[in-house]
Amino acid sequence: MQGVIHFKEHEFPAHSETFAELKTRQRPQALFITCADSRVVPSLLTQTKPGNLFLCRNAGNIEPAYGLEERFRHNGEERYG
Repeated sequence: MQGVIHFKEHEFPAHSETFAELKTRQRPQALFITCADSRVVPSLLTQTKPGNLFLCRNAGNIEPAYGLEERFRHNGEERYG
């Protein structure tokens, strides 16, 4: 919980303009489907900031069986055990 306190006291104020902008709109660059495993940190893996990715986290990287475009790929779980 120390991380939440640190975020509230330091990170949020330091990035207040970004969060104010995200209140009214977001423009994710991609859909990132990945496992809900706590060892997978999408923003760290992709080096993205809030609002850059639309995240779909679930058990086992399950993709819908319909209409995913070729450009959307999921993050493989095989590396994380």
